[in-house]
Amino acid sequence: MRTMERGVAALVAALVAISPAPRANAAQWHEARIADFVLVTDGKEEYARRTLREFAVFKQALGALAPLTRTVPRMPTQVFALDSGTWRSFAPSRQIAGFFSPRAEANYIVFDRTPTGLSSREVVYHEYMHYVLHNGSDMPLPPWWSEGVAEVFSSLSEHDGKIDFGLIPRARKDEFGYFELMPTSVLFGFDRDSPEFRQHSLPPMFYPQAWLTAHFFLIGRPERGRQAQHYLRAIAEDTPVPQAVQAAFGMSIDELDEEIRAYRREGRIRGYRLTLGTPLPDAKAVLIKPLPEPVALARLALAGLALGRDTGEAEQRALRALQLDPALPLASAALADVRFHQERDSEALDLARKVPAGDPEAAVAAGRVQWQLVDRALRPRQRRAGSEATTEELIDAALSQDQGRREPSAGEIATLQEARRLLLPLADNPDRGLEANLVIVDIDELLRDRAPEVRLAAIQPAVGRYPTHAELALAEARACAELGRRAAAIASASRAARYARSPALRRWIEGWIADLEAATGASR
Repeated sequence: MRTMERGVAALVAALVAISPAPRANAAQWHEARIADFVLVTDGKEEYARRTLREFAVFKQALGALAPLTRTVPRMPTQVFALDSGTWRSFAPSRQIAGFFSPRAEANYIVFDRTPTGLSSREVVYHEYMHYVLHNGSDMPLPPWWSEGVAEVFSSLSEHDGKIDFGLIPRARKDEFGYFELMPTSVLFGFDRDSPEFRQHSLPPMFYPQAWLTAHFFLIGRPERGRQAQHYLRAIAEDTPVPQAVQAAFGMSIDELDEEIRAYRREGRIRGYRLTLGTPLPDAKAVLIKPLPEPVALARLALAGLALGRDTGEAEQRALRALQLDPALPLASAALADVRFHQERDSEALDLARKVPAGDPEAAVAAGRVQWQLVDRALRPRQRRAGSEATTEELIDAALSQDQGRREPSAGEIATLQEARRLLLPLADNPDRGLEANLVIVDIDELLRDRAPEVRLAAIQPAVGRYPTHAELALAEARACAELGRRAAAIASASRAARYARSPALRRWIEGWIADLEAATGASR
């Protein structure tokens, strides 16, 4: 037995020795699946089926109702509905009961499923709506519209096959009764560059008033809502707010302000019930199966690491999973990821290399760890991003570290090639194909040993499945550029810039597009 194997075995043995006997009422885990959603929960089967169907209904309703969106983007979405104790290890703060976090490889939805988390569904729907608006609109949206529309959609629900839309969110009912309206000119004056927006210090009445204003446009006065689309486009083109209001609504901003105030004074602000043109997802379409506790613990460990949560919690879960099932590949992959985050690189690599190819979920996690280990070794050492870093901050940090990256050694090349061999058969996997493709793209970026036409042929099926994915579009653009297909490269890069979540990445892509356009013009 090698040193690493002895170390892991000793650690697991120690954990067994100090762990109490299994509880009689240990959590019973379930996995539920429908469309893009995979739910992991320690709730009962009936709860899992009902919850996941509600998410599928919500997504379908968005496709029919969401304003200024072309489509609801396809994206693997991992949902974790947890009891209060487990939820606390994921909660960004004590004040919230759930969150939605988009990542390159998947969306994550995590929330408190217990009665104390009653508002969690509205929080998650609100944040998911931001994702839909970002991916579905072809222009930047001002904060009041983005937040107001997200609030309106947060209370969407289904009863007896019909959709209830526009009800006052539970979190806003108390506020709505007493808050004082700011002038609409002030509400419309906040943009994404406003210090209040960037520093999360918007006035308390901003969110309820954004809800009221969006409700007025979407439900109270739909004709004004159609005019609002012209207003939003004018704002995106840097037209000053007063002129944009006059041109779109045919009135001054003070007159529009009075209409919105009158809408509130009338006191008839309510939602409505409607029937969609297509049948809602059937509860029978939700596939349910019991989930072994070790698998659930390993998934929680991997999700916690992906979301930047406490490494110690992830370590405990991975070790517990190995204690319960020492042969579980996913548990070994989860512990490898833990060791990577702890910068115990040799242990991480040894664990990752032992993961077999037969388990797609474990293989992708292990292949990602192998790539990350080499990538980190090649980058110049800099201060690591904090555990609460946003996706944008992580991307910005990665971009800044690309400068000065050294070439891989022979051993590192072998590790990358080994990881790629593990991942290539999984490129079309329905659950893990996106993540596998993303890691393969990153490996190719480091190795540069595959012809661009091979990389392009490999990436295009994934681009077709996920057309709003910025990183995939950028990989397609780079391969096209290497092949001299500048027009195709510009088109793919423009799509990547459109959907980029990081301002720094977007700026970099836009600069590269300008260089491509200049080179194209010079060659004519």
